[in-house]
Amino acid sequence: AEKFEQLQARFASVRKRMVAGGSASNTVATIAQLGGKSALIGKIGNDEVGHFYREDLVKNNVHPMLLTSSLMSGCCIVLITPDGERTFCTYLGAAADLKAEDIRKEALYCRAKMQLKNNQYGLAVVDLNPLAKEVRTAIGAEAKYLLAYCYFQLGSIELAEEEIMSFTKMQTSQQYWLAKSLILLADINITRNDL
Repeated sequence: AEKFEQLQARFASVRKRMVAGGSASNTVATIAQLGGKSALIGKIGNDEVGHFYREDLVKNNVHPMLLTSSLMSGCCIVLITPDGERTFCTYLGAAADLKAEDIRKEALYCRAKMQLKNNQYGLAVVDLNPLAKEVRTAIGAEAKYLLAYCYFQLGSIELAEEEIMSFTKMQTSQQYWLAKSLILLADINITRNDL
C-alpha cells in the first residue's frame, strides 16, 4: 500500500483518467449491456476509487454487492508511453481482503434467487431459512417474504402463514417486504376462501 501511494504521488501531475475494470467487472457489465441481470460481489475501500467503482457498476445496470474494507480499494495504475507501450502497477487492496465468510449471505441469496427463477422452491427454502432470521437488513427481509412465498408455492399454506405472522412480530424498517408479505397473506386467505 505504501509503494502504491508513492506511485500515485509521483504521477499526480500526469493527465489521468479513471475507469472501472477487471475481468469480473467487465464480464458482468457486458452481461447487463446485453440485457441480462448481473451482480458483482466484492470488497472496496471507503475511498474515491471505491465510490467510483460502486457508481460505475450502478451506471452499467450491475447490482453492486460490495462490502467495505479498512484497506484502500484495489486499483491498477496503467502507464502508457507515447508509442503505446503499457506498464501495469497493480494494488489488490480491499479486493484481497475478501473472505468466504464475508459473502456467505450474499452467495446464499443469489443461489436462492436462481432457484426461484427455476421454480425450485424446495431448494430455495434451504438457502432462504438462515437469511430470513435477520429481517432488519434488505436481504433478510426479502428472504423472509420469499420463504413464505416458497411455502405457498409448495402448497404448505400453514408454513407460509406462520412465516408471515412471525414477520409481522419482528422489528424491521424494511416495510416494502413486510407489505408484500401481507399481500401474500391475502392470497393465502383467498386460497382458503377465508375472506
